[in-house]
Amino acid sequence: MARPRSQRRFTRNRVAPSNGRRAGRHFAWTSKDAGRGFGQPAVVGDRVYILGALGADLIEHVIALDTNGRKLWATPIAKAYDFRGKRLVARAEQHAERRWSAHGPGECHFLLGFDNGNFSEFGTFSITDWISKTPRRIAARTMQLPESVVAGLPQGEVYITQGKVPKFREPFRNPNLESSQLTHKYRLAAHTPRRFAGGEERIVSSLEFPIQTTLTSVKMDLEPGALREMHWHPNSDEWQYYTKGRARVGIFGGHGRVETAELGPGDVCFIPQGFGHWVEQLGGDATELVILFNNPLYTEISLSQWLAANPASLLADNFGLTAQVIDRLPKAALGILK
Repeated sequence: MARPRSQRRFTRNRVAPSNGRRAGRHFAWTSKDAGRGFGQPAVVGDRVYILGALGADLIEHVIALDTNGRKLWATPIAKAYDFRGKRLVARAEQHAERRWSAHGPGECHFLLGFDNGNFSEFGTFSITDWISKTPRRIAARTMQLPESVVAGLPQGEVYITQGKVPKFREPFRNPNLESSQLTHKYRLAAHTPRRFAGGEERIVSSLEFPIQTTLTSVKMDLEPGALREMHWHPNSDEWQYYTKGRARVGIFGGHGRVETAELGPGDVCFIPQGFGHWVEQLGGDATELVILFNNPLYTEISLSQWLAANPASLLADNFGLTAQVIDRLPKAALGILK
C-alpha cells in the first residue's frame, strides 16, 4: 500500500523519494563533495557553484554540483588558508574607505547572502591583479612610487594571503575621511523582536536598514516544542539557514506538491515564493535560524490570519464546519505557538 505523501520516508540526506508520478525538485539535501571551508554558493539554473578546499593539500577549487548535491566537476584555483583569529573587514564607498570592524580572538564564521544567483567573485576584481596588468609607468605615477618598487609588487591576484594579526581599531591612513551617511552595519541580534508564546523573531527590512534595497533578513528563535504556524510569503522566496538545534519543515505548493525535511546546524532550506510552509521545532534544545528574503519589504499571510479575515459563512461552505466549531478558530495571527 502506498503511503500518503505526508508519511513517506526520507533518505539520510533528507531527500524525499519519488512517489511514482514525479521526482520533483528537492528543497533540502547535503553534499560531501562541496569541499572543506566556507564559500558562498551561486545557484544558476540547475547548477550550484561553490568554493571549497579539496584533497590532503587543501587546494581551493571551484566546484559545480547538481540539484541533488552530486559533484559534476571541480577546477583548482589556489592554495587554501585556515582562517583563525581576529578579522578586519574593509568596505569601500564612493568617496573613500569607511569602516573597519574587528572580531576576535578565536574562529570567525560568517554567512554571505546575495540577491542574485549569478553573482560570483568574477563580478569584482583584485587590486593587485589590476596593478600588475597595468603599464608600470601608469601604476607608478598613480601610486607615486618608483617603477622599481612597482615592479616588485605581486604579479597577479592576491586571493587569500597570510598576514600578521592586525591591531584593534587601527586608524585609516587618512584621518579626515568624509563620514558615511548610511551605516553598513546593522545589529540584527539587538533588534527588538516580535515575541510569541513559543519564541521570537527579529525582522529587518529596508525600512530599518535603508542602505540595502533588495533584501529582508530575519533571526528566529524557537523554544522546545514550538511551531511556526502555517503561512506563506506572497512577494519573495525564502532561504533558511540553521545555526542551532533542529526543526522539521513542511512545504506545500499548488496541485498537491508537498515536501517535508528535517534540518539542523549548517543546513539550508529553500522555499519558493508563494509556497505555504511551517516550521516545527525538534528536540530538547532551542532552535535558531537566520532567514533571508529577496525582497526589501517583508510580507506574510498566515493561515490563522486568513481564517480571521473571512466571514464565517465562507468557512462553513468550504470546510463543512458548524458555527460552533468555526467560532473556535483563531481570530488573529498566532506567529510562533508553544
